[in-house]
Amino acid sequence: MLLPLSPEQEAVLSGWLTGYVTAPHPELGREGPVCPFVAPSIRSGVLHSARFPWRPGDGLPAMSRLIHAAMDAFERRFAAEPTSLDSLIVVFDGLERRQWHLIDDVYEEVKDEAVGRGLMLGQMHPDCDARAARNPLFPANRSPLPQMVVRRMAFHDILFLHHRPDWFTKYQEHYGHLYRSPDRVDPHYVRLFDAGALAAAGGSLV
Repeated sequence: MLLPLSPEQEAVLSGWLTGYVTAPHPELGREGPVCPFVAPSIRSGVLHSARFPWRPGDGLPAMSRLIHAAMDAFERRFAAEPTSLDSLIVVFDGLERRQWHLIDDVYEEVKDEAVGRGLMLGQMHPDCDARAARNPLFPANRSPLPQMVVRRMAFHDILFLHHRPDWFTKYQEHYGHLYRSPDRVDPHYVRLFDAGALAAAGGSLV
């Protein structure tokens, strides 16, 4: 069951969003904020946060259930007037450091389903090793709270979906039409799109 964040969690999350996520970082490998998605989402009032209580004896099956429940909750919450900026941050309240890895483990397990639903997940915790798309040396997904972000697939997700033909095909369904005028698209995105299209057609990535 999703519950409101505590005042302390709200303060920590707000400080992280405004002080890190919506700000530039010298190790990111590009200009602009760590996540260009978050500030517009906040301004539009479509970034929501909640928490799932975590019991000390819970393990991988419980984490899997909670992340599936988070995706279901996201789709219910934004069903009426969906926008490309809709986002849900779910904090795992009570998850101890020795179990933070469960977020990463289940992320790998459920990403196929998320992409198939037109969603993207972001696993985050203080020790998270997920790296920036343009700098593989920078662990960009470190957050002060153990959490999972659920959002809609976005145009820039070619950065994360080009290398798997099944993921690329889903991305192409949503955004392939925008590449019909490649001169209007970031050349890096065009290269990744072309490579993904080649792999999906049975070629190989270069």
